[in-house]
Amino acid sequence: MELISSFVSSTASDAWTVIYNYSIHITATLLVLYVVQKAIYELYFSPLCDVAGPWYAVISNIWLTGHRLFFRQAMAVDALFEKYGPVVRVGPRRVAFNDAGAARDVYVDCNFDKSTVYQGFKMNGHDQSINILSGSVHALRRKAFAQHYTTANLALYGPEIDEHVVQSVNILRTIYGRRPVNCLELFPQLLIDVMCLISSGVRGEALATWAKTFSDETNVPDLLSVALSDMPAFCDMRGSFPTWMWNALCRIPNKRWNQFCQSESIVTQFVTARLEEIRKRVWAEEGKIQNGNGHVKVDKIPLLERFLRTSPTSPEKMIDEDIIAETMGQLLAGIDMTAMTLAYLFWELSRRDDIMTQLRAELDAAMPVSNGSGRAFPDIAVLNELPYLNGFIKEGMSNTHNSLRTHSAGPSLLERVVPEPAVDSWSKESTPDFDLLGIPLPPGTIIATQSWSLHRDPYIFPEPDLFNPDRWLNDAAERTMSGAMMAQQMIPFGLGSRMCGGMNLAQMMLRFVVAAVVRNFDVVAPAETTEKSMAMRELFVSAEFAGSVD
Repeated sequence: MELISSFVSSTASDAWTVIYNYSIHITATLLVLYVVQKAIYELYFSPLCDVAGPWYAVISNIWLTGHRLFFRQAMAVDALFEKYGPVVRVGPRRVAFNDAGAARDVYVDCNFDKSTVYQGFKMNGHDQSINILSGSVHALRRKAFAQHYTTANLALYGPEIDEHVVQSVNILRTIYGRRPVNCLELFPQLLIDVMCLISSGVRGEALATWAKTFSDETNVPDLLSVALSDMPAFCDMRGSFPTWMWNALCRIPNKRWNQFCQSESIVTQFVTARLEEIRKRVWAEEGKIQNGNGHVKVDKIPLLERFLRTSPTSPEKMIDEDIIAETMGQLLAGIDMTAMTLAYLFWELSRRDDIMTQLRAELDAAMPVSNGSGRAFPDIAVLNELPYLNGFIKEGMSNTHNSLRTHSAGPSLLERVVPEPAVDSWSKESTPDFDLLGIPLPPGTIIATQSWSLHRDPYIFPEPDLFNPDRWLNDAAERTMSGAMMAQQMIPFGLGSRMCGGMNLAQMMLRFVVAAVVRNFDVVAPAETTEKSMAMRELFVSAEFAGSVD
């Protein structure tokens, strides 16, 4: 009996092994067949099969996602434009294009909705303006904060912003000559303090804390500053993985990684606390008004208070979770992009004495020297009228997606979705497919352009990789033609109704900081800061600020 039992057990075990092995082989075979048939379909039978593009990008989104994760997407797509022309297929349902006229059709005239790639920028599961897909829904959200970033309203914060800029210059004076200063450590602290002021009315301590840490590395960095610095990469990485996979990755037991994954929670706690503080003050003011003992000062209010004071019957009124999400999104946008641009602008100054000389001469002529306290700090009304400074900023805005032509901080694809065709109510006939430079695209196709490529068109920008502020200073006759063409090609802040809502603040801060530093310091890059280290995929820049020049 024992022999029979052993034989039966062995036979059953062998049978299960055979079944298991067959299952593995069948599953693998089916998977291979699926991949092959999908590749054949995308290459030869898809509605987009006639759009030029490399086969490895056409059959799967892996190619594009991989370049995105390694911060090389813009350059990889630009290389495809050079090889295949202005319209190229970069995924099974994705088409990239490089044409300013078509960009205005997509982003301005048609105002297509965004693709789901932006959903990684939700804050705690709630929408903020950058990730709202629908154009009509976004228009309501934008209306709630548009007034806050007008030039007139930002001017009310001018004195406080100037104080923060002065503080950063004074910090640079105290650490002069000791060791190089990493611009992508210093400038975010300045911008954090400014954004905290504008969004919540709180005077930040990021600059002061950073200065202490720089002087004594045993000091603990500001937790909020670290979280705000981490969040752009956090949102981008989170959006690149399925939710279940991202949640699993966040459980990896590493102290710095866990802090990185907690960045959203830390910023949420900060904004929530400020919201509650402002709510209590607003309620107290309203109580005084009801008793006839007070009035509301509405000429200068922080963003959170502006949201709270929106009429309950207004379509722009938001629940608390949306207020917190929107404020968090604007904090990030106001810090990361501007800091990146400043870093690249000073990198250019560190290796271009000719630009530094012209810029300083223009600033010196426009602003007097203060009495015994060094060079005077800038006035924004004066800075806005300085042609070489404006040319310097524009050239920066157009050269990386953040600096603004050559170093623009948002160089990558701005994805939109081709909508379903409209149906005529009388004839019941639908409109033809959307035409992109002569190529019909079916509904559901994701289309996108990128500033990295538009800003490097050699026909519009001769020697496109050369940082040349003089290109914006041509004589009046030439400026009428070439200047208009350059302006049309420039999209550092996006296009249409989805343009960056805080672009006035960004340009204000760029002018303030550039003028203050150029007036008071020479900019010298240390030996370790090279063209290679400053490639856009490298997320750091180091520059040494030498003593002030008379």
